[in-house]
Amino acid sequence: MLEPDLSYLEANKLRIELYKKEKERTEARGISYQYGKGRREKINLTTEEYFKLKRELKLDKNVADFLEISTRGLYQWKYRRGITDKQLSKT
Repeated sequence: MLEPDLSYLEANKLRIELYKKEKERTEARGISYQYGKGRREKINLTTEEYFKLKRELKLDKNVADFLEISTRGLYQWKYRRGITDKQLSKT
């Protein structure tokens, strides 16, 4: 939590620094994401990577926690790609 007596510019610099560290940590794991318009998570993940993680971690909640993204963001990512749970049993 930021100190209440910080100026807007100082607080903004700290937010930017935090964002950079979060991005570096995530990209070090081989996955990159960025916040887009409206704070929507843009997840750069292939379907093959998703299926591999899903086989290992079983639940979408566990996959989202591992990727450090929201479960809603993961569900939206799956919906945009037409991924269903039935597809996992076929692969």
